[in-house]
Amino acid sequence: GLVTLESMSVGTPVVAFAIGENPERIEKAILADSKHPLQLTKNILNLLKMTPTQRLNLEAKMIQITKKYSWDTYIQSINAIVTLNT
Repeated sequence: GLVTLESMSVGTPVVAFAIGENPERIEKAILADSKHPLQLTKNILNLLKMTPTQRLNLEAKMIQITKKYSWDTYIQSINAIVTLNT
């Protein structure tokens, strides 16, 4: 939800279960199957083991993903719909 996007927008990698909107927003490498809770722990450990370069790349991806959920993007989408209907 919103907390996930807020965290990602500042480059904080989010480790979560693959439920709800998470699969479309979060890197598959750090998503865990909700039927396998230990996978979440493994993903956290993998995140902690990342090299600085890997971590920076992941942070950049997180920020990039959130851009498609910005208010500006939302407003552009609404304007496009309104323009089509006028």
